[in-house]
Amino acid sequence: MQFDNLCLIGDDSPDRKALFAWLEQDEKRRLFLIGCEEMEAHPQIRSFRASNLIEKNIAANEVGWSAVMQPLEIRAKEGWEELKFRVEESHIGAHVLFSGVADLGIKAYAHARANWRQGPYVLLSSLKNCLKGVPAIIAGAGPSLEEALPTLGEASGRALLIGAGTALSLLGRHGIEPHLGCVLDSRTPPEFLQSAKKSLYCVHTRLHPKAMAEIEGKKILAPDEGIFSWESWCLGDPETFELGFTAADFAMQAAFYLGCNPILSVGTDLCYRGKTKYAEKREQDQCDLVEVQNRRGSPVLTQRDWLMAARWQRRFTAQHPERRWISAAEEGLSLGDSVEVCPWGEALRLLGPEVDAGSRLAAAVAAAPEWKVDPEREREWLESLERGCRGEMTEEDPVYRYYLAPLWNLWRFVFRRESKTEEDLLEHRRLFFQKALTALKNGSFP
Repeated sequence: MQFDNLCLIGDDSPDRKALFAWLEQDEKRRLFLIGCEEMEAHPQIRSFRASNLIEKNIAANEVGWSAVMQPLEIRAKEGWEELKFRVEESHIGAHVLFSGVADLGIKAYAHARANWRQGPYVLLSSLKNCLKGVPAIIAGAGPSLEEALPTLGEASGRALLIGAGTALSLLGRHGIEPHLGCVLDSRTPPEFLQSAKKSLYCVHTRLHPKAMAEIEGKKILAPDEGIFSWESWCLGDPETFELGFTAADFAMQAAFYLGCNPILSVGTDLCYRGKTKYAEKREQDQCDLVEVQNRRGSPVLTQRDWLMAARWQRRFTAQHPERRWISAAEEGLSLGDSVEVCPWGEALRLLGPEVDAGSRLAAAVAAAPEWKVDPEREREWLESLERGCRGEMTEEDPVYRYYLAPLWNLWRFVFRRESKTEEDLLEHRRLFFQKALTALKNGSFP
């Protein structure tokens, strides 16, 4: 067996001799047992009960995170396929979330502090239901966008057109300027925003400051309830939002909050079409892809963050059945029963008469109060950081509560693999905190 993490699910008679022989070949190998017959106590074996939903969820999360950033072999007995899927999903989710903090959150912190001074901003929470009942079209950059491009400009007269991330560049090449752009990725090139200079923008402060500088006028800021809640604290605890895993997720949340209904998505395939990642049949590098089935049952390639985005959209739309959710990405990943699927031409017939959504949104943004960083909280944050660097921080300090604690909650799984005792883990934690605080103060990953 040529892997270091093995998970057995529902096996009531595991081959103890073979498993112990495998473990003895390398002290870093680990065996996870879920709903299996108990085995002898062993430092490389972790067992989990699975007699109810809570125990199954705990087991899936623990196993997925314990093997974060490492291959995980999962073997399930017949009848345990659903729990196997949960473990796989947890492992993929752990990879995506951990990738976001591999630099200890330094880039997000540096971008936020630079972007706070690139206002003026209005908070998304101040625009709630300003477009109640107005249809929205969310344009992602996936292959299905190509079918919509010839008529998307005309359709924008009957809905709020939202360009999500990479789609801004594709729309710009076709002379289509959305009413609203949604951007949050730190890797978003500034030229993507140059193609829609007249658009309003809903942003997150992890966006690269050079890209943020391309946005003219007021920007709509959406603080998220993600891994780090330090930004929300520094902003004075405004209402936060689920941003999901992609710009299209972000756009769905924005459209929902603005009160739009129905909400139609196109170009949100969340998978390749053959070897094509984006509309207009441009081949892309295919690195670290996953093969899954699309909503038609055909094999397709996708990315880990797209799998998590599909999961997020399934959950979010199911939580809000009062809205009508429509997808024109017929060959995309399944988004569950809450999302209707129909061809783009048919979806257009579901829109109402002309509506000046862009002007209505602009008027709401103009009337909303401008937001500025709370200087007192920013000062308190910096003082807390200084105390941490001097070794004087307590668990009540904001830097500990909103940065170190959530950061360690993810990184501890990595250090647990390197620790033989609880004392080892505590020492790793102490050194890790020192490293993270120094990096945060210096603004660079060591």
